[in-house]
Amino acid sequence: MNKEIIEEFEHFCDCINFKKSPMDARAIKFMNEFDNLINTLGSIRVK
Repeated sequence: MNKEIIEEFEHFCDCINFKKSPMDARAIKFMNEFDNLINTLGSIRVK
């Protein structure tokens, strides 16, 4: 799972550097999933 997250993060970073490629569905999906992951981890810490 960690390798997949790193690969998706690298792709996302490439997309936000618009010289390489535009933001695509894969990058947007990562952005949404990462936000959900952070929110989940935050709620676990609060408990």
